[in-house]
Amino acid sequence: MERNLTPVAAVGGIAAQPAARTDTAVPGRDVDVLATLLLGLIGGLVGGGAALAGWTAVTRRRLHRAAPAT
Repeated sequence: MERNLTPVAAVGGIAAQPAARTDTAVPGRDVDVLATLLLGLIGGLVGGGAALAGWTAVTRRRLHRAAPAT
């Protein structure tokens, strides 16, 4: 399979910018900011604990065992 690695010119100016200016996100009236932050914190702690438990389980299987004496 042949690949063409020549650079391609951008069409119509900079494509990464949106056409209209976007506003910052503002939470709605029914959204509790503190509850959202606490939910994110709890989710991060649970995810970190799961990652740590998985890492521990994998490294325990690969412990170096002493060779039997001959």
